[in-house]
Amino acid sequence: YSTEFEWAYLTYQLSNNSKISAGRFRFPLFKYSSSLDVGYSYHWIQPPQSVYDVSFNNVEGFSYDYSNFSGDWEYQWQFFVGSYDDALISILDGSQIQQDLDSLVSASFQIQRDWFSFRTVYAQGDSSLTSNALAPLIAALRGAGFNAAADGVELNEDKGSFVGVGLDIDRYDWFIGTEYTVIETKNSIAPKNKSFYLTGGLRLGAFTPHLTYEINEDEPATLAEAATITDQTLRLTVLGVATSLEQETKIITLGLRYDMQPNMALKFSITNLDDELNSSNDATLFRVAVNYVFN
Repeated sequence: YSTEFEWAYLTYQLSNNSKISAGRFRFPLFKYSSSLDVGYSYHWIQPPQSVYDVSFNNVEGFSYDYSNFSGDWEYQWQFFVGSYDDALISILDGSQIQQDLDSLVSASFQIQRDWFSFRTVYAQGDSSLTSNALAPLIAALRGAGFNAAADGVELNEDKGSFVGVGLDIDRYDWFIGTEYTVIETKNSIAPKNKSFYLTGGLRLGAFTPHLTYEINEDEPATLAEAATITDQTLRLTVLGVATSLEQETKIITLGLRYDMQPNMALKFSITNLDDELNSSNDATLFRVAVNYVFN
């Protein structure tokens, strides 16, 4: 038995406007990064996974936060340096893989006034991936002398980047919000991911009906080095692996939140997933949840 902490950090308040933190905490990539585990803080049962389902949510390092006012506008800066490492499950064969992100840095900025808020974030790091599923292909490429192509298939300290923007309009009686993200690893077989959601709802007393539309696209990598592979079997294998990582899904969720008490919410949702590349993966999911927070 072993205990693993998703959060474990110390914070020192430098002034009324700034603070520094050190330890393990949520990577500040999204609007709800800091409250992902507090379901009561948002209207969904679960935030849109097309955007929020990234492997590197919990990171270790240092952050600096600064907030202030400019006229009627409130703004916040957040900077982070650190690293990430964890074991994941390969989508190629279900085996365990090791992912490492080193030299990880990020900067986020948020500005808000009354019912309007805007947020943007940029992050980058050196990405490495140890995969048993790709090891035989990498070895075969190197054995045949195609080292440049092998470097493209093997993720070893390749530069990865994350870009995100978010916008929210909350008039209390009604609200709309959106987040758009792009994840890319240069010169590698990893697909370029583009994800987006648009959500909106009405607050009718204790009831909040809402609708969310999501898009998730993994664009297959275009490896220039693949053209240098003269062995047709190896070339087709590399192109086949790149193509197998392609995804395109669209999701619509209709939900209802009922605030039973000031600290308790009952939620219902029905979600329809449409796989644009493989209709056999289409699915409909109905969920019920209760979120509770201690006063």
